[in-house]
Amino acid sequence: MLEIPEDRCERHRLFKAIDDAFKAGDFEALGVALGGSPDWFDEQMPFE
Repeated sequence: MLEIPEDRCERHRLFKAIDDAFKAGDFEALGVALGGSPDWFDEQMPFE
């Protein structure tokens, strides 16, 4: 599972990248934002 940064700015950038990819329907970008795991779609989403 993806490591959530402690730094608030880094955490915001991560959340924004995930949110933007979801909204755009860009699954490739979503996989990258979620750490590049080949099984990202079967893992728990960060911030859940």
